[in-house]
Amino acid sequence: NVVLNGGINNASGQTTVRSAGSITQNGDVNIVTGRDITLAAGTGIGTGTQAVQTNVSDTGRLNATSNSGEVRVKEMVGNLSVGTIGGAGVSNVVLEADKNIVNADASSSVQGRRVELLSNNGAIGSAGTPLTVRTGHTTNMSDWPNNGLKATARDSINIRNLNDAANPAVYNGNLLLISAESKTGDVRIETSGAVIDNNPFETVDTR
Repeated sequence: NVVLNGGINNASGQTTVRSAGSITQNGDVNIVTGRDITLAAGTGIGTGTQAVQTNVSDTGRLNATSNSGEVRVKEMVGNLSVGTIGGAGVSNVVLEADKNIVNADASSSVQGRRVELLSNNGAIGSAGTPLTVRTGHTTNMSDWPNNGLKATARDSINIRNLNDAANPAVYNGNLLLISAESKTGDVRIETSGAVIDNNPFETVDTR
């Protein structure tokens, strides 16, 4: 395992942290910086009580992958350009950013059985380039809380959910939508399969 007990400061280069186990950090003051940041783990990134905190350059990208477990990352300053985040074996991805969460390029994706996205002061995706996600689906309704998509942003939300041809049993393109809430903008959700209500406490905004 890798435990970050202090910050990693790299203003203009590539920062890479790899572990066959997990990557976690002690406390909420440490930040991993870099033009591009790559976090690669075997059993998870961050914990339920402390995400790994990053500061990726607005011209760079974040790659944060794991073979299993959860991936929890918080971008502390500015926009977050997504490279590859999560993975087919990841149970939960929680991605938070100060401003916009966007694709770095056409190959970008966020993948996990359950994906939670939060943009505190910006948008998720854009009208012309939706953020690409791959979320899990199952016909076992008792397991629905562990699958699906939750997205919250101040500005507009544009997300496209795709299937994973290499793992069709879990990532078949059907979207278990938990919620998608924009404080001031519009919401557009696309999927290559069906959109299925995964919120037992549904409310409708009639604005």
